[in-house]
Amino acid sequence: MVNPTLAEVLHERALRRMADTASFWRGTEYFAQRRVRGLIEQAGTVTAPVQGTQRYLVTLWPEGDELAYSCTCPVGEDGLFCKHCVAVGLAWLAQHGHDTGALAPEPTAAHAGRTTAPGGDGATVTRVLPDAGAALPPASSRFRLARSPVRSTVRPRQSPWQARLAEVQRAVTGRVEQNASTLAGRQILYVIDVPATRTADGLVVELVGRRRKANGEWGTPNPLRISAGDITRWPDPADRQTLSLLNGAGRLYGPWDAAYAYFAGDYGASSRYCLPTPTQDTLVPLMCKTGRCCLRTSPQSADLFLLEWDDGAPWDFWLEVIRDAKAHGYVVSGCLRRGQEQIALSTPALTLASGFVFVEHRCARLNAPGAFPWMGHLRRSGPLVVPTAQADDLLATLLALPDVPLLQLPDELRYEEVSPAPLPRLRVRPARPTGLRDVLWCDLSFDYDGAVIAAAQPWQGVFQRDRRRFIRREAAGEQRAEERLRELGVRPRRAEFGHAEHEWELAPRHLPRVVAALVSDGWHVEAEGKIFRRSGAFHIDVTADIDWFDLHGAVDYDGTRATLPAILEAVRRGETAVRLDDGTYGLLPEEWLARYGLLAGMGAPRGEDLRFNRSQVGVLDLLLASQPHVTSDEVFARARTQLRAFDGIRPADPPPAFTGTLRGYQREGLGWLEFLRRFGFGGCLADDMGLGKTVQVLALLASRRGDATAPSLVVMPKSLAFNWREEAARFTPDLRVFEHTGSGRAKPGPHFCDHDLIITTYGTLRRDAAQFAGVEFDY
Repeated sequence: MVNPTLAEVLHERALRRMADTASFWRGTEYFAQRRVRGLIEQAGTVTAPVQGTQRYLVTLWPEGDELAYSCTCPVGEDGLFCKHCVAVGLAWLAQHGHDTGALAPEPTAAHAGRTTAPGGDGATVTRVLPDAGAALPPASSRFRLARSPVRSTVRPRQSPWQARLAEVQRAVTGRVEQNASTLAGRQILYVIDVPATRTADGLVVELVGRRRKANGEWGTPNPLRISAGDITRWPDPADRQTLSLLNGAGRLYGPWDAAYAYFAGDYGASSRYCLPTPTQDTLVPLMCKTGRCCLRTSPQSADLFLLEWDDGAPWDFWLEVIRDAKAHGYVVSGCLRRGQEQIALSTPALTLASGFVFVEHRCARLNAPGAFPWMGHLRRSGPLVVPTAQADDLLATLLALPDVPLLQLPDELRYEEVSPAPLPRLRVRPARPTGLRDVLWCDLSFDYDGAVIAAAQPWQGVFQRDRRRFIRREAAGEQRAEERLRELGVRPRRAEFGHAEHEWELAPRHLPRVVAALVSDGWHVEAEGKIFRRSGAFHIDVTADIDWFDLHGAVDYDGTRATLPAILEAVRRGETAVRLDDGTYGLLPEEWLARYGLLAGMGAPRGEDLRFNRSQVGVLDLLLASQPHVTSDEVFARARTQLRAFDGIRPADPPPAFTGTLRGYQREGLGWLEFLRRFGFGGCLADDMGLGKTVQVLALLASRRGDATAPSLVVMPKSLAFNWREEAARFTPDLRVFEHTGSGRAKPGPHFCDHDLIITTYGTLRRDAAQFAGVEFDY
């Protein structure tokens, strides 16, 4: 059956039949007052806003043999036109050449006569209703408004609190009455328009309303426009929440909504919305859980299929690769699975990229990231056939997709999947064009067990054909690397002028700090053509000689070593890295240098070693105290042990062979000399003249008699030689003293070993220096 046109159902008889007398009379009055602000006619439907106490939107369309309608006012009931619908019908008839001036209402006796209503200024406005059967005058003078004098009413005086409370009572009562009269019996249906959704850039939802008839059945659903004010007054809390989100997140859909927004001046009122993808995750479950969400599967059909919310596990999209002997290759198809359930891609009425599928009047979650291009292509074109020889190419292509779907593969195509931790790599280069000298550009990539993937690549991983292994990228690890760059002041560049989206930029002055921090974190960093390495273990070896200690130190840089003198030389030049033998650069171990660099600098470079005097054993001990990788010979180890066991300098008594008595301060001096001897330090005994420094030294030499294997040498002015002989004879008569002075002296030689103490002068020592150099002395 062909639906009639609007012209066939919209005529004067329909308007009289579908409105009561009062509504018809008020509609003709609204039409005469030009309250219909404009008509939009499209596809056999007419829509117009009507100015009443507020703007209402009326829609008229043919349905069967009848004239269907909707109005946003709260007065109309099923089967009866309101005054706004009558006004729009008259306006449409007038626009199409009908003589609306000849139309006259047919009031009953109950409606004939006068009606009164309060005027806008407090007066009473009297409207004269025509008698039954009387013809209406022309539109310009059809209604006469008579104004009566203002009537005053004496009311009892109210106190301020009573007046304020009465104001609140009126507001509450008015709202309750308005809710009860306006919204009672009305129900909202949320209709998901499947055909419109498939051509739109979002989910198209239409609001329709219906009322209970007198027989208890639901009336015909009509488009329903809800304004922001209507939402707050709607009785159902679930509808209020859903409508608020819908009104705020959805876009007006279709020319009717735009027209209504323009004419009605209420941009929050609409019957059709287009929901963007981010809003669907919240709104679709809310609409379904009201129990009044429906599907419209055909644009010409009035049938609505009620939806249920499926709270079970989500459906998964699977890509099936099956060996087909008839096709001489592999057939690629798709399906949806949930546990043991499986359905074809053609079964759902609608699937949404936001993660929903509509199957058999149920709406459920859909887990199908990146699968919608596959689903659309397979539905349109059918399965994909791949020759057997190109199976690995198929697998490599699938695994290179930005979103790899779930795969069901035959045994011969299976592969191993691994996800090693990513090693971040940063390459720093000058900006291009070269005029940009205040910025460096950085490229970020990641090393996955030898496979390097640029951060800008959309792949989920890389397929290694020779090993039949798929290395899946670790998104969390890559995100942490990007956050680390931001912490260090490396900023992402905006994609412009054709540059990659994942490029970063860095101010040149920050380069040393950033490189040091990233290399310390274990990154692979290449800056300005130089590859930087992180310092590893610091190996130290100490060997002892007669008068010094040799320290050999080296830092390991991934198998390449840098010696300690080379590192210290780089520090003296103000550099932050040392060039290694393989051409790379090792970052200087700043933490070690900050603690020990100054002490290490006290040593004298000797080839690849640093040389320290024996008196610097304490310095060396401090330098090596916290180093885990230190080796040393027995002499140095013994010296360190003695140094650590040292608990202070104590006064010392002279040996029994000493024939005098030392005063207290002289015993402290002897203890000081013993401390110097014990640790091999050089020292100075600095008492004032006349306090017995010679006696203290003689006591020290007497304590050495029997242990020393060589004599001791005392050098003095010639005037003091006699004094030394006298003091030695008095206090240490057992010491064998030999005076090496005078012109007839023998050259220094082995005969010195027959004595305990050799006395000589500065001049004699200078003249016999060559011979003295070949003699070993205890002191």
